[in-house]
Amino acid sequence: MKFYKTLFLIIILLMSAAPVFAQGAPDSKKSAALEKKSKQSFITIQAAVREALDGMVNAYTGKNAKQFMSFVAENYAGDDTLLDRRIRRDFSKFVDMDIRYTLNNVTTDSRNENISVAVSFTRSYTDVKTTKRINKNGSATFIFRMVDGSPKLFNMKRPYMFGVGK
Repeated sequence: MKFYKTLFLIIILLMSAAPVFAQGAPDSKKSAALEKKSKQSFITIQAAVREALDGMVNAYTGKNAKQFMSFVAENYAGDDTLLDRRIRRDFSKFVDMDIRYTLNNVTTDSRNENISVAVSFTRSYTDVKTTKRINKNGSATFIFRMVDGSPKLFNMKRPYMFGVGK
């Protein structure tokens, strides 16, 4: 008799749990679809960040301040006027500027609006006064914000990749 009561309880428990198991399948499909979409949007963001960094490097090494500042957000955390002054100072102090970078990490917030970017870089230039060639290696961290679908520089942390002259 005890055996039948236990068996009966097990059957009832399994029957009550059956709808939970049945509901799990569609959720996993939705989860997989969301994950795939998230990966695609992340890849798109990563490519946009690389494109923005390439544009910044090309503008900087080409000594085009206006083009460089087009990659900077209007609400840049530091004063964007100071950044503009610093890069223009670099343009007058250095020649033969070259920057090579490696994108180490790209991380976004949950809404893909703020993007943290870590890079390693090699910067080389010739000092106009001393005519010495200077080579520096470093790592930099940038914060980009999505503005009208494009990443714009919002903040840079030291050591700076751009605007190094004092």
